[in-house]
Amino acid sequence: MSASSNRYIHSVDGLRAVAVVAVLLYHLGIDWIPGGFLGVDLFFVISGYVITGLILDSIQRSGTLDLRAFYLSRIRRLVPALVAMVILTLLYIGTYAPDTVRRFVSDLPYVFTGTMNWALVSRQQDYFEAIGRPPLLQHTWSLAVEAQFYLIWPLVLLLVLRYFGKKNISIAALGIALASGIALFLYSVQIDTHASAVSHVYFGTDTHSIGLFLGAALAVSWHPQNLTKEISRRAQDFIDL
Repeated sequence: MSASSNRYIHSVDGLRAVAVVAVLLYHLGIDWIPGGFLGVDLFFVISGYVITGLILDSIQRSGTLDLRAFYLSRIRRLVPALVAMVILTLLYIGTYAPDTVRRFVSDLPYVFTGTMNWALVSRQQDYFEAIGRPPLLQHTWSLAVEAQFYLIWPLVLLLVLRYFGKKNISIAALGIALASGIALFLYSVQIDTHASAVSHVYFGTDTHSIGLFLGAALAVSWHPQNLTKEISRRAQDFIDL
């Protein structure tokens, strides 16, 4: 985890593993994990928590946030693995499924601009549709949502910090999470009358950002490492009696 040492929490990496495994098992059609797709939401909570923690730690150390350095660090972390995945997949389908290459290549601009989720919304792609083969790069929709979060949230956080103070960051994050929940509800009630609503409910950044901003709010108000230090201190006091 690329978090500073004072925020590193081993159990968070464990939760990440649980989220990834849940999603993989869901896509493998394991019947006893019907809600495995919710692992994405757990992953979003973790990402919101970790990224907000990184930003706050940077501000605490230097008094400001170097946006250029922050964005470059996100690019360095995400793009190499993404490029490797694209190259390996392209080599594989070029050999064993050449009929899919054209569609695959046509999706690459959306993948590398962090807009794949909106491309899927515009096509009215149903995440839960069991008929036919989904786009090979459909899974990058969640990366697109995170990329948009990385782009916008630091700017919002800095504005809140400057004009309203650190205590109000969690309020702002919870407010955005609430707005996302309302958007989710509004699109959900349209599913029966608007075909595009099904796609928007799951792939839309506005409808699927609840977890990211709940994690951001937790980063401000919840510091389990402080609890561990307090327990250790009290245990030492007890031993010293």
